[in-house]
Amino acid sequence: MKNLVEYFAITAILCTLAGCKKKMQGTPTLERNIKWGFTTCNFLSAIPVSLESSLQYINFAKEQGYSWIELRDPNAELSKDECRKIAVHAEQSGIAVVYSIQRGLLTPDFKQVVQRGFENSTLFKGPPLLRVLALRDQHPLGWTESEFKAAFAMANMASELAGSENFRLMIENADVVLDGKKHNCFGLTQLLDALNPTIELQLDTANIFTGPAEVSPEEAEVFIRKYASRISYVHVKSARDMTALPILNGNPLKFKTILDILTENGKSINAAIELSSKSDDPDEIYKNMKTSQDWLRKK
Repeated sequence: MKNLVEYFAITAILCTLAGCKKKMQGTPTLERNIKWGFTTCNFLSAIPVSLESSLQYINFAKEQGYSWIELRDPNAELSKDECRKIAVHAEQSGIAVVYSIQRGLLTPDFKQVVQRGFENSTLFKGPPLLRVLALRDQHPLGWTESEFKAAFAMANMASELAGSENFRLMIENADVVLDGKKHNCFGLTQLLDALNPTIELQLDTANIFTGPAEVSPEEAEVFIRKYASRISYVHVKSARDMTALPILNGNPLKFKTILDILTENGKSINAAIELSSKSDDPDEIYKNMKTSQDWLRKK
């Protein structure tokens, strides 16, 4: 944190969160073969990335009964020394950590941020995954042919980097159309089909419905079933009317349907609660997080 006032603010908010008596247990349907966590991006609109806030997120996760967190550091700004300190605290607390940057395959500084982020990722004990995003560039819906070739090359580069330390690359469905053939461009389906199947799809349950082209629940289910064997990591996030929500409150394709597909035949997945937080008020985000936890418990 930049100052002690900011530090004590985050401590107070997360200690309040940790003081909730009910732990995040879900229901038999939701918790079967699912390791529940949350992504710290839920708080980033109000609380900057720092060593101190990261330690408090781990405390909150432990108190609430989560088994892991996604530690979101969009620009890979945490130092290796800070990451080592966070990793030690996480291991002592029994919390696994997936360190996560926020970069699209065609972002100009993709290589540099991925390199820094990957080096930080290897310092944590958690699922060995490197996360990147399928984001548009100039095309309004997906990728042009030249953009697709560039995205394909960047994905392979990142996959090779991940493999150097026995990590796996996963690509999030961010804002590229699912099937570009329907829109005279290249989409996520074309990319996944062209890449080695060892490269995973990091599923975001809301992003499917908030992209540049409308997707029906039936189309989403077909897409998820097609790539289910390549999905081990999910952002559980709500959408309505093509807009992501700041709380969990259902989805055009029900969470139960999605999670049942992904855990068929005893398969285990990691599921992170993600909220579309835009507020700069930590209290509001806290309330949304608690509301979302309570909503899941009732399902």
